[in-house]
Amino acid sequence: MVVGRSGGSFGQIHLVMKDVWPHNTAMFVTDFKDNDAYFAYYLLENFNFNQFNSGSAQPSLNRNFIYPTSINVPVPKEQKNCFHTSRSRHQNRTQQSHQR
Repeated sequence: MVVGRSGGSFGQIHLVMKDVWPHNTAMFVTDFKDNDAYFAYYLLENFNFNQFNSGSAQPSLNRNFIYPTSINVPVPKEQKNCFHTSRSRHQNRTQQSHQR
């Protein structure tokens, strides 16, 4: 998962299921700590990153402000059950975009 950190990509979430090399204007997750990646994606899609904007001329996320943030989430088994439908939709969209 890649999170846009600066400028026009500020707060944009991308779930990428292959190896990538994020730019320095992005933060990324490589270890979901047994959490469901799709659950994390949809959680962050609905997260208000604006409250952590540390930029002046253009928006910017500082990881030092994000890291101490706590969020209550269900256990991984419940995460998978909650987002089974969303996961299927995302996989279908990904497959369709690769076929183009």
